[in-house]
Amino acid sequence: MKILFILPSLFPNGPVRVMLSIAPELRKKGHDVKFWYLDDLPGSEKEDSERIDFLKPPDFNHFDVIHTAGIRPDLLIKFHSKKITQPTVTTMMNYVTEDLKFQYNKLASLVFTPLWRLAISKHTVVVSQQEAMKDYYWKLWGLKNQEVIPLCSLFEKKNTQREIVDRILSFKKKSKAIVSVSLVTERKGLDQIIQLLLLPGNEYLKWVHIGQGKEFDKLKQKVENYELNDRVLLLGQIVNSAAYMPLFDVYVMPSYSEGFGLALLEAVIQKIPAVTTDLEVFNVIFSRDEVPKFKPNSIESFNELIHLSKEEQGKYAEKAYARYQQDYTIQSVAQKYIELYNALIKNQWSPK
Repeated sequence: MKILFILPSLFPNGPVRVMLSIAPELRKKGHDVKFWYLDDLPGSEKEDSERIDFLKPPDFNHFDVIHTAGIRPDLLIKFHSKKITQPTVTTMMNYVTEDLKFQYNKLASLVFTPLWRLAISKHTVVVSQQEAMKDYYWKLWGLKNQEVIPLCSLFEKKNTQREIVDRILSFKKKSKAIVSVSLVTERKGLDQIIQLLLLPGNEYLKWVHIGQGKEFDKLKQKVENYELNDRVLLLGQIVNSAAYMPLFDVYVMPSYSEGFGLALLEAVIQKIPAVTTDLEVFNVIFSRDEVPKFKPNSIESFNELIHLSKEEQGKYAEKAYARYQQDYTIQSVAQKYIELYNALIKNQWSPK
């Protein structure tokens, strides 16, 4: 089987990371995998790939199935649909209306939500990460052609940068340190971490955030306004961010809205204790017995979970890791995609 992935770039973020993760496993199973991408970005992964022009892509006919992720690759399929005869798949990783609203603004959400619906109108199958997301797109767009396949991540113990490791260790010293890895947008709920730090008794709690985003400068200003510069380290975007998680005591994901949460999965893979907000998406991925959760903006509850004993946190981490091995390994996710591709090529797929 010849599989083509079309992506915004090869920078390992979001859905790109999933496609990059399953490609080696697909090849192990004897399948041919090629990547087309639109943008060259610093930190991009090396792959069997080709940068393409949106308006003049190469010939599609060399492939048995085409798999896209992201609004521009989805629009590319729509734009060139008359040239495409093979099955096409797209993976949706977000709750599109809410995500666009938080990441950009309400106007962007109003404009790009229907545009994205148009973009996927020629796809054979739309993959959602869980039943809740499938229901969301059924209610939002009336999508019947959906398949549910969870995400995965090819986390490897890649080399860390000594300079960054030293910077983190020098910052945290003997304090209890928490880490978050995400874009810096309102949707990610990072203000709740600042509120956590300001609680009485948390003077020795420190926070490191890895990631950029449109609210980065605003977050930096808030840290200064609350005089937290000695307790907050904003590292910005760094390569192989997940590899630094073992340097911390707890991984936190205080999002107000989330599609899946790959960084959470990467914490679980390394058996790092994790705490998230009590969202339906997180409860589907990991139960409350596997990853403890707090109601959004319930800072006291957040605080209690951060200060669970090491023994309690260890039990949660072990249970979450067992769930990962059962449902979210690269092997199991890649196999689900192989089964989907085969069914589509043989014209045997139908919505469940």
